[in-house]
Amino acid sequence: VFLTPYFGHFIPYNDILLVGRGSYSTAFNTGRLRRIAHHMNWLYANITNIGSTWYGPPRVAQRIANFSLEAMLYLSMNEFTRAEQQRKLGVL
Repeated sequence: VFLTPYFGHFIPYNDILLVGRGSYSTAFNTGRLRRIAHHMNWLYANITNIGSTWYGPPRVAQRIANFSLEAMLYLSMNEFTRAEQQRKLGVL
């Protein structure tokens, strides 16, 4: 993140949350996340590459962060093999 003079004057509006671009997604991951969203009874919006920088109203960011935590808990419990969960596999 690079802060510019404009940043000090910017105020998000209409509960908008600005995020950085992560470039983490692949076709495999996108398909897998679609399946996982279905299993979690979540709507899949096909929004990818959301970065770790979030800027917006705290209540909006906190609500989305709570969804992120719920997703991470689901992933850790359901999307990794027992060996991966127990860290018995080597790092690639």
